[in-house]
Amino acid sequence: MEDVNIGQTIINGNLRWHRSSIGEAGVFEEDGIGMPPEWIRDHLIEKEGRWELIATDSTDKIIVVRIMRSEMALDMAHAAKLFKSLPGVIYTGTKVEVDWLRAKLHKLDCPVETRCSK
Repeated sequence: MEDVNIGQTIINGNLRWHRSSIGEAGVFEEDGIGMPPEWIRDHLIEKEGRWELIATDSTDKIIVVRIMRSEMALDMAHAAKLFKSLPGVIYTGTKVEVDWLRAKLHKLDCPVETRCSK
């Protein structure tokens, strides 16, 4: 029987992920900075729910697009689509990812809301 620990955190403003397991083959650990592999994200969303970052009427659309282009490597086409969709859902992902983006926006006095959409 294998004991597996998967998680995500924010350290010094950086999004981090990790996975460790202990089993018959011994101890295995891996981690990284930025977005985790898709299967880890899927596991975290199944465990903690799907979270949304939401722009309100008072959210600065330009700041949102600038942060999303910078942190999520959005190209101009996706940035323009995001700009036109605001106010509304900016991003959907894990709780830690949403908290990470919210913290970046709050540093620039850009109010946003979060919710779990499961």
